[in-house]
Amino acid sequence: MPAFAATIAMLPNPKPFFESLPDPRRTTQNKLHGLSDILSIALCAILSGMDDWEAVAEFLFDLDGVTVTIDAIGCQKTVARQITEGGGDYVLALKGNQSTLHDDVRLFMDTEAKHHPQGHAGAVEKDHGRIETRRIWVSDEIDWLAQKPDWPGLRTLVMVKSQRELNGQVSHERRCFITSHAADPERIGRYIRHHWRVENSLHWVLDMAFNEDPSRAGIGHAAQNPALTRRFALNLLRQARAPNSGSRISGCVLPMATPSGPRCCN
Repeated sequence: MPAFAATIAMLPNPKPFFESLPDPRRTTQNKLHGLSDILSIALCAILSGMDDWEAVAEFLFDLDGVTVTIDAIGCQKTVARQITEGGGDYVLALKGNQSTLHDDVRLFMDTEAKHHPQGHAGAVEKDHGRIETRRIWVSDEIDWLAQKPDWPGLRTLVMVKSQRELNGQVSHERRCFITSHAADPERIGRYIRHHWRVENSLHWVLDMAFNEDPSRAGIGHAAQNPALTRRFALNLLRQARAPNSGSRISGCVLPMATPSGPRCCN
């Protein structure tokens, strides 16, 4: 620690470099991104070799060959435009925040499902005593969609039906998506499954190992700061883990994108 502190003391004070930097959240009344998130991404760009602001901007929006998957909160026209202008593709979840588009897509895809009852692709997964069966329908027949011109790169509509069996109880769920990819159900299904796997793995570990859900901090930055710290700690622990082993915290094993997901230990 003394050596680390001495090294930090030798570094120039970064504050003057940021004094004239406008807060990017102030451009609109809706602050969609935390300043700490933006600076974290910029820091990653600098550590990757970017040495000026123009290079940092290119790093942030260089999405060539990348597919971005986002929950419904990120299903925005501006997000779709930024992704496609950066050379990437998107798979965006649809919910109530795009109510008209969601209702139109769901009605159309329900009709598609009636014509193809078994779906265009399917998968069955077993995990933690749960059996989940998913079927996916895709369609690139979207010329009828009034909102099509508003969504840059939009090519395909998607619907996923899930059936979950757990402790004798069966539940069903339908989710709709839009994507800039061609109508390839196997490929699109993989992107959606990987997105859910990352989300479920992250949230499960933060709750079980870091006890995040019971936290009621909500004044000022009391919620954001610990959440950011927990995620940094989780990433550091995962990277420090020995190969083919688990990092045990509070009786849990931190997963490293394993097919079976996180496991509890006694």
